Amino acid sequence: LSIHNESIIHNLYEIINYFEQIEPEIGYVNALNVTANVLHSYGDYKKALDVCLKSQKKIIKLGYKEVLADNYSIIGLIYTDLSDFEKAINNYKCALKIRTEIDNKKAMASSLNLIARTYSLSGNYSEALEYYNKALILRKEMNDITGMPWTYIGLASTYEKMNDYETALLNYEQALELNKNFNDKRLNLHCYMGIGIVKSIISPSKIAEEYLIKAKKIADDLNSKPVLYNIYLKLSELYERLMDLPMAFAYFKLYQQNKEEVINSKLQNQLKNQEILFAVEKSEKEAEIFRLKNVELKNAYEQLEKQNQEIKDSIKYAQNIQIALLPSGDYVNEILPERFIFYKPRNIVSGDFYWLNKVDDFLIIAVADCTGHGVPGAFVSMLGISFLNEIVNKNKIIRPDLILNELRNMVISALNKNNKNVNDGMDISLVVVNKTNMKAQYAGAFNPLLITRKNNITGDCEIIQIDGDRMPIGLYIKDHEPFLNKEFQFLKDDILYMFTDGYSDQFGGPLEEKQKFMKKRFKQLLIEINSFSMQQQKSALEKKHLDWKGDYEQTDDITVIGIKF
Repeated sequence: LSIHNESIIHNLYEIINYFEQIEPEIGYVNALNVTANVLHSYGDYKKALDVCLKSQKKIIKLGYKEVLADNYSIIGLIYTDLSDFEKAINNYKCALKIRTEIDNKKAMASSLNLIARTYSLSGNYSEALEYYNKALILRKEMNDITGMPWTYIGLASTYEKMNDYETALLNYEQALELNKNFNDKRLNLHCYMGIGIVKSIISPSKIAEEYLIKAKKIADDLNSKPVLYNIYLKLSELYERLMDLPMAFAYFKLYQQNKEEVINSKLQNQLKNQEILFAVEKSEKEAEIFRLKNVELKNAYEQLEKQNQEIKDSIKYAQNIQIALLPSGDYVNEILPERFIFYKPRNIVSGDFYWLNKVDDFLIIAVADCTGHGVPGAFVSMLGISFLNEIVNKNKIIRPDLILNELRNMVISALNKNNKNVNDGMDISLVVVNKTNMKAQYAGAFNPLLITRKNNITGDCEIIQIDGDRMPIGLYIKDHEPFLNKEFQFLKDDILYMFTDGYSDQFGGPLEEKQKFMKKRFKQLLIEINSFSMQQQKSALEKKHLDWKGDYEQTDDITVIGIKF
């Protein structure tokens, strides 16, 4: 610590000593919390954690709920910096529970934002989006215009990591717009940098350059070297895309000059943090061993922890594979410019999948719901994606009924080689659209299509439902009949919706009337949002889902795709 920092810490410990001489009161525990926060900000995580735990016992004894919530939040921040995201989230959730009990909405929104940020850092993007949206709803209710921009930035960053660049851009721009009245430099830095990076990916241009240069100027002013280092790299990549090689090389040199200093600093911090984390974990394990007083139980516990971690790592790796198999954001933008995709796995991996392809003038779109969810469903979904690629790309089949017939044969063959009683498979809807004349063909296994269309006479929106066949892709109790091919014509401004049953099967509503959302409500919602833009429709569907679900767990994987023609 510097002399200035040592002075601050010294003064704080004098305050603590003063309060220890008198009857314990709120000033004492507040002083402990402030000290822990300062120690955390200086990177002295071990001392910060010790002070927090000392403070926590006193706070619980005195019964100061709001101060206890602050204490949990500080511990969460410490564990976040140490990259122990699971412990960080557990502490943030303890803080959220208390703040909910005392109805401190502003603090609740802060906890929701911290939980979302930590989920995003850990790569669990679906949970991150859920908590960011909860924070945004709460901040909108309070008209918290200073807090909302930070939630929008969190959403933007998460969508950017998911390669959903259009949605990321919308959220960065929303944050920037809200910050006009406050001109928070840190907030502007994140927005300019995010917009510049996203625009350089979507459509490299001078506009992307302008935003990155604005970000660079603020980073210079704030002496934010890690951010500046990243901006140099993004500017170099942008100029390379723009074929301005001298500028690309110049910024790459700046990037290299800053790289070693930044990385060395990061490495030293990581090593220090790992040492601290090891010491904390070692202390916790020793305490556990002392309580158990049994070496055999200790070994069993450690083995179980190791196995649990291996399982978690495997599932996370499976998630990366599954995301890689889904259509990329650039490919979706190219073939479906006016669309939204609401894809929300119940667990880390999903039994739902969507699949897109373009063959000459034909667009082929599929949405499927595989047996189960989580890991079992994910395995079947990966098979489905692989088989569809083979059927369309290799075998050159583009008629929906023929695709589903072949898909069924391949799924049954793959899943029933050694066990004739396996009933795994999928429900699916598959559409082929001729972009020239907007004629479409459809075949489905249980899953229907919905089309919203404006009535030319009344101007009202009406729903058209096209049902699939009542049999799955997989083994069936009845004889397998061929899937039926249905033809229809899209009209201008028609919107096609393809979906699994996860949205309508979600339990929620009033606590005393727990019920499913149901397809009737789903159809009515599509009529209500028909005039919205596609991104606004997605936001409306997400909000309605969260409002309906409330405190209930997510029932199933959810996929809803809307496409405007």
